[in-house]
Amino acid sequence: MASNSSPAQLNEEQRERIPALIRDLGSRQWQKRQSARIALAEMGRPAVDFLAELIEHPAHVYRWECLKTLVQIADPNALELFLLALEDENFDIRWLAAEGLIKLGPSAAVPMLEYLMANMSSEAVRDGARHVLKALRHKLKGKKELDELITALQHTTDAGSISMRSYTLLRRLQS
Repeated sequence: MASNSSPAQLNEEQRERIPALIRDLGSRQWQKRQSARIALAEMGRPAVDFLAELIEHPAHVYRWECLKTLVQIADPNALELFLLALEDENFDIRWLAAEGLIKLGPSAAVPMLEYLMANMSSEAVRDGARHVLKALRHKLKGKKELDELITALQHTTDAGSISMRSYTLLRRLQS
C-alpha cells in the first residue's frame, strides 16, 4: 500500500535512493524496473513529484513505468499527469493513464470532462474519456446524461454533439 507522506516526511535514505530508482525505471532488466517501481510506489505521494518529470520522457519505457507506478500509488495529485498522458502517442501509455483516472474514482470525472471539453479535437482524449466513463458508470450520478455522452463518444466525431453532452453531464455531476 502506498504511503501518504509528504516529500518532507521522506527519510534521508529514501531521498537519496530516488534518483537511482528513477534511473532504474529505464533499465533493460525487467526485474530492476519492477523493483524500482515497487520501491517508488511504496513511497507513495512523495514519489509523484519525481515521477512527474518522466511523463513526457522521450523513451517509452520511462513513460510506461512512470504511469504504471502512478496507477499503483493512486494519489489524487497525479490526476493532471494522467490527463496529460491521455494524449501520448502510444496506446499502452494512454490506456495506463485511463486506468489511473479510473483508480482515482468518481473524483476524476469532473476534471476529465473539463479536459475533454478543452481537447475535443483529440481522438485519443475522446477514446480515453469514453474508457474512463464506462468504467466509472456505476459510481456516477446522471446515468442518462452519462450514457448519452458515452454513445456520442463511441459513434460520432461531431465536436458540437460531444461538447453539448459533456457540458450537460458536467453540470449534472456538479449539482
